[in-house]
Amino acid sequence: MFWRSGTIIVLVLSAVGAAIKESRQHMKAYRQIFGDKFYRDHGFFPTCRIAFFSEPKTLGEARNTCKEMRFGDSNMKLASLDDDDAFQELKIAQEIALPKAKIKGKNNNMQWVWLDVKKQGNMYVGPNNKDLGKNLHAHDQPICPQGGHTCPRENIVLDHKGKFGQVNAMRKFPFACAVIRPSYIISSNQVTWAKAKFLCESAGFRLAIVRPEDLGRFKVAMNFFLGKKDDSLEPFDSRNWVWVGGTDREEEGEWEWAYKNSGFPIDNWTAYPWREVNRPKLTGKETQPDDAMRIGSTGQDAMAINRDGQYDDSYINVRRKRAFACSCNAPKFG
Repeated sequence: MFWRSGTIIVLVLSAVGAAIKESRQHMKAYRQIFGDKFYRDHGFFPTCRIAFFSEPKTLGEARNTCKEMRFGDSNMKLASLDDDDAFQELKIAQEIALPKAKIKGKNNNMQWVWLDVKKQGNMYVGPNNKDLGKNLHAHDQPICPQGGHTCPRENIVLDHKGKFGQVNAMRKFPFACAVIRPSYIISSNQVTWAKAKFLCESAGFRLAIVRPEDLGRFKVAMNFFLGKKDDSLEPFDSRNWVWVGGTDREEEGEWEWAYKNSGFPIDNWTAYPWREVNRPKLTGKETQPDDAMRIGSTGQDAMAINRDGQYDDSYINVRRKRAFACSCNAPKFG
């Protein structure tokens, strides 16, 4: 019996350790994907499912901000806890936007976050009165941030330690919006295609899968994350391009997404809107993809999309660096 109990304890500790390691890996990747620039420019820190705002607002103000704001081509709402992935991303965004050094002090309002969760009797419920008890009971019992021995209000806030509190709706706290239909997050940090793939996967996602029918949403996402297109830039200026997950490195001319089980095979890549070349290439090809060669590299085996929604092939591991996109709604690995 002792052996069995000891084995169970070891397995549990191992699972906890693996979860902590994965969370730290995701956090490190998000820092590299967005850094501090997006947060400074936009006033919130994004993940695929969460937009975290550090400016304190009342519960009503927080709900209205989420309702009125767009996240790329997606609507938002005040976050609840009915999505375990969103909960983990909330903790990552909260720690990056408000590191513990900024929220010291027992009564510091900045350590709490508004959620769309209420206490009804002995249950904690989210939108549509969905019971969220299984999520809440995984953490400490609710406490009252305002002090005292009673919690006179049913509105729920979450602190950076995972403790829940019940507060008056007119108090002001940071808040998190949930992205209703996430599609892409796009980083303005310029890296190689291989590095972009690594960062997306390290955050738990994939280098973006963008089919022709997805281009409308993708262009909206580019404008949201990168700003409006600068028409003064040269066609192949790196700021005009975003890495996505297409490649033909296994078999030249046979394009596929870099994930075997993506569920979106490129059945007819010639039907994709490839960028027309301004002048004939040395290969004799006048349209993309041209697989142009470069000294010290193989051909162009990585896919990119420009701000006009045109595809192009480029280099995977050489100095060509561009912004990149991760898919939020695709299966995570494969």
